[in-house]
Parts: sequence; structure tokens; C-alpha cells
Amino acid sequence: MQAFDRERYALVVRLPREVEVRIEDTYLGMVGVTKPTMGFHITLLGPFHLPEGAGMEALCGIADVCARWQPFRVRVYGLGTFEVEENNVVYLHVAEAQRIMALHDDLLEKTATCLVHQNEQYREWNVESYNPHVTLGLGLSDQELSIFLHDAANRVLDETFEISRIWIATQPTHGSWHYVASYTLGVPMPQAITPCVDNEE
Repeated sequence: MQAFDRERYALVVRLPREVEVRIEDTYLGMVGVTKPTMGFHITLLGPFHLPEGAGMEALCGIADVCARWQPFRVRVYGLGTFEVEENNVVYLHVAEAQRIMALHDDLLEKTATCLVHQNEQYREWNVESYNPHVTLGLGLSDQELSIFLHDAANRVLDETFEISRIWIATQPTHGSWHYVASYTLGVPMPQAITPCVDNEE
């Protein structure tokens, strides 16, 4: 497990359990595919740090954004790759992603002064080249990627589900990701915020 010198945060959409099961049935067990600690999800923003000395109260703008958005549906369909020599990523596309990208942009604008991008690469991914997706596997070698794409050629997954809640996850400096709160779309704060008592499924 990689350690960081500061706690990290991320805003994500968690996939419904029934969709996760179908992803697992379709792809889990193939070379390079692993289920993330947080479960299969779509990252909306992050990972990022908070300013020195700041706590989660610095992210209060998230609830304001969520209160303005009504639940909406999203479709996950088709495979994609981020290809870097010997360090490839395979993922599921978010199809017809205009609404989720607009939500990302809204969150990014509202939190611009209260988050610190982990590094220049993460800043670019979040600010300039956001690409909503569901990660299936990280760190695949070129050979593993070739095997995966060959084996996955005839496997099709097409799922549509409703986004009604945004989750905030945190990763301590020497720990695993876990969920700490969620924000319900279309509900005024503070009723929108639901603390997590554990890493519930």
C-alpha cells in the first residue's frame, strides 16, 4: 500500500450493488482486474488534499452544489484504456456523460479555493481533462493489457442507474480508503449530509 504524507480525499459516485455484481460477473477474475477498496465507483473529484490545518468543514460547499442538483441517470457502457508503457489502466466508459461532467464542473468551481490537488498530474486530470469512468484494473503491464483486451472482446456490459447521492471518501496517510459522509442530491443542507459510521456496502 502506498503511503502519503497527508490525508487524501475524493468525491465519488458509488455504483449500486446490483451493478457491481454484474461487473464482477463480467470482468472480475480477468488478468489485471481488481475490485477497489471503495467498491466500483465513478470519481467526481480527486484525490485531493485539504489546506494545512483544515478539516472537512472546508468542503461545506459540496452540500450547496448537491442541493441544486436533482437525481439523474447515468449509463456505463464499453471499455476504455489509459495506456502508459508497462503501467496501463482499463476502465468502463460513462456514456453520454454530459450531466455527470456538468456536476463535476459545478463541484470543481465550488471547491476551487478549499482543496489542494495532490500533484500536477491530478490537477490536470481534474481541471483540464476530466474523463468520468469506472476503473477495472490499474498497473497492467503491456502484456497483461493485450491479454485483457483479447479476453474481453466478447464481453459486453451495459448498465444504467440513478445517481442520487455523492460520497466523500478519505485515505489516511498509512491506511485504506473509507467513506466518511454522503450528500443527497436535491436536499437542502444540513439534511443532505449523512455521516458514515463505517465502510458500509
